[in-house]
Formats: sequence, C-alpha cells, structure tokens
Amino acid sequence: MCGVFTDNQPDFGWIMPNEARDFKQYFMPYKNAGYIKNASVDALCNLEIESYTANVKVYTTQERLVNIILDCGDKNILNEMVKLSPTVSYDKTVNLSSPDTAPQHYYLKIEDDAGNILIDYRPVVKKEEAIPDPASPIAAPSEISTVEELYLAGLHLEQYRHATYNAEDYYNEALKENPLTFEITMH
Repeated sequence: MCGVFTDNQPDFGWIMPNEARDFKQYFMPYKNAGYIKNASVDALCNLEIESYTANVKVYTTQERLVNIILDCGDKNILNEMVKLSPTVSYDKTVNLSSPDTAPQHYYLKIEDDAGNILIDYRPVVKKEEAIPDPASPIAAPSEISTVEELYLAGLHLEQYRHATYNAEDYYNEALKENPLTFEITMH
C-alpha cells in the first residue's frame, strides 16, 4: 500500500476533473537494521539502548564514506568513519559507562565525509498512553440523528467502498428526514 502521508491519515477524497495530485515516495529495501528509528533518502539508522550497551545500526542507499557519531550529553561514546553501501551495513554494540542515563540523552548522527548530516536520531520519552478502544461499526441509518451525519456516513462508505454497508441506505434515510436540505446539498 502506498500513498501520500497527511496529518489526518488516511486521507481519502475525490479528485476533481483535470485535477492532479503529485507526490514522491521512496522504497528502501534495507537489511540488517532492525526497527528503524529515522530514515532519509540517503541513510537510515537504528539505536537500541539497553542498560549497559548501545546498539547502533546504519544503512546507506549508496556507497559512501560516513562518520557515525554517538554522543551522550557532551561525552562522545562512538566516533567511527566507515565505508558503507547497500550491500555493507553497519552494526556495532558499544559499552556504556553510565548505564543509568536515560535514552533521550543519547544522540546519534551519521555524517558524510564532508560533515553533512545524512540522518540523525535522538530517542524520545514515551508517554504512557491507554490503548484506545477498537473502532465500533457505524450505526444503522435509522439510529443516526442528523441529516449531516447521515450524509457524511454515506460519503465515508462510498469513498472506502465498504463491502457490507451500503452508502445509499444512509442517503435515503437522510432524504426521509429532510428531502429539501439534502437535495440542495447534493447539487
């Protein structure tokens, strides 16, 4: 599945006649990197902090000389220049002298040989969040109270091409509720 990422994912909408929507999407067939923490068109990285170790993994999209730097505050933990390519990735575990340091104090950056940052990553503090309830099915047309909600429910079902609900049932219920308003809205 692919598509444009938006701040209100998923973003289904109608395209008007002669309208075009352009976007770029990159597929990166990376390997040996584990759970990716950050990625760009040039490189991707993974940083796993355990109590006494930090595991750094880096993958580049082309052959290049890179400098892999891991800092904790003002202390440098790792600074290594290596040649990487899509066939040669980086995986190194380093010992941490301060095992009680919170992960968000670590900073990983990968620079090219000219000192430009290709990718970087700083762990974030995760908030404890309750797991949301699973989505509940849409109410039957007769149980929806307003014409607008009926119209939006029908539109949603139409855009998603729902297999078991019929958008027309919601539109027809809206017509029963207020035929004049709905006809004006549909024009």
